[in-house]
Amino acid sequence: MSKKIYDQITKKFWRNNRRCADLLNGIYFHGKQVIKPENVNVFDSEKSTLFHSLDKIQGIERKGDLIKIVNVDQMFVLFSIENQQSIDQSMIIRMLGYNFLDYLNQYDTNDGKKIYAVFPVVMYYGEEKWSSSTKLSEMVEVPQDLKDEFNDWEYKLIDVKGVDVNDFEDQQVVEFFQGIQDLYRIKRNEKVEMKELDVEVAIALAIFSHCEELIQYYKEEGGRVNMCQALNDYVNGAREESRSEGIMIGKSEGILIGKNEGIMIGRNEGIEEEKKNIVVRMLNLKYTYNEIQEITGLSKNEIQTIALLFG
Repeated sequence: MSKKIYDQITKKFWRNNRRCADLLNGIYFHGKQVIKPENVNVFDSEKSTLFHSLDKIQGIERKGDLIKIVNVDQMFVLFSIENQQSIDQSMIIRMLGYNFLDYLNQYDTNDGKKIYAVFPVVMYYGEEKWSSSTKLSEMVEVPQDLKDEFNDWEYKLIDVKGVDVNDFEDQQVVEFFQGIQDLYRIKRNEKVEMKELDVEVAIALAIFSHCEELIQYYKEEGGRVNMCQALNDYVNGAREESRSEGIMIGKSEGILIGKNEGIMIGRNEGIEEEKKNIVVRMLNLKYTYNEIQEITGLSKNEIQTIALLFG
């Protein structure tokens, strides 16, 4: 899955104010319901700032994943949420730069009034253990005699693999975190208890986990799907395919063709069916044509055709 699609999936999921409020309550207040969904709103995160440097002008652009402005105890604060699929050794510098621009852009538009505090969060979804610095002091060398004077800075790191789902109340948030953790357990060949998930969560997990093929296995039951059964079926099917020397195609002819060519044919047909299913699901969940186009790679005409025939 491309980074662009990954960013869109995670950003769209946490853009929902109810889910975001539960996320923030879980990671900052251990589940205590301090932040209400009606007190959460999106803040503009697409900013750029120009700096004059002798003979040239340098531009710094801030393209954060998501910034929420939140009313906490009758005061507004900003939560800057960055989603990471892989480890970035420069993350501390990136986040510090984003933090600086968040404050600078506020100052430039607040006419000297007090500005909002910014709380930076990095949500990490990768399989490996996070190894990048979360504090500035972990990246720079500071003389021992000046350590107490050093102006340190840090961001809050949330490794999704290790979050305690008991800190969250919203069902979709719990299912999303639990689903990602189950994906990694299945990948390690660990036994996972079968669970039913909300369709929107299941689709996000399937696309997020590089397993769009899972969509075709879903059996919807009143807006719920058995994600783990689908995962097990998919993994077992993939293993069986890898062991097979070929694929039988054509019921009447019974032609056995070579492994590589057979798998290619089967996958191409499956991908077309899979994309159709994804588009239909996303249309039902009120995704826009542009969002579906970005995620699936299909043209707008193809999406409109699917909507007309199957939507």
